[in-house]
Amino acid sequence: MRPPEVFVRELAPAEGQRLKRLSKQSKLASTRQRAMILLTSNTLMSAPEIARMLLTDESHVRKVIHDFNRHGFESLRPRFRGGRPRRISSDDEARIVAVAGAVGCANSAGRDVRWVDRSGEPHADCPGAGCFSVSFTSD
Repeated sequence: MRPPEVFVRELAPAEGQRLKRLSKQSKLASTRQRAMILLTSNTLMSAPEIARMLLTDESHVRKVIHDFNRHGFESLRPRFRGGRPRRISSDDEARIVAVAGAVGCANSAGRDVRWVDRSGEPHADCPGAGCFSVSFTSD
């Protein structure tokens, strides 16, 4: 015998209205899709049927339902992450800036030292802790 399907917990009328509003008006597509998954689950539609209807994966549908049952509306918010983790720590960055600052404005080969801040904009001289890298150019 097959185990029962996963369904969203019973929703209060205010929760249903909030989900309906989010499914239509949210600026983020992921939030709209998650709200639609929960609304269709509330109508006792199974996870495979919801996945087919919304063109997504069954495991994603189950994950959204489980997360909502555990964490409520907080689970609808996407968790943006920064991509690849940093390969250099803040302490290493500070040490590099300190060492580069001790060198001066020209290296031994006579090339110019150009300070670059986090936005990639070059500076004539280092403005302080905002500088993190040095690019050498030969003119």
